[in-house]
Amino acid sequence: MYKLDFGLKKIISPIHIIEPFDLRFDNGEKLAGYEFDKSYLVKSIKAVGGEAQIVLEENKQINRMDWTEEDAVSFF
Repeated sequence: MYKLDFGLKKIISPIHIIEPFDLRFDNGEKLAGYEFDKSYLVKSIKAVGGEAQIVLEENKQINRMDWTEEDAVSFF
């Protein structure tokens, strides 16, 4: 199970995940505690009508980069 960045806990407004699915949370602390079945990154956040609307994108680069995040990891 995967969770989003803990920095989202600081959002005190209601949160609406609008992509890739429709989820609502009372605040960032509730969102930060939610477990996803895949790893996601925050693509965008915007304030609309008193709530934070968040778009997520799947993190397809898990453990695929070296420490410089420039070259794919290779052991050969």
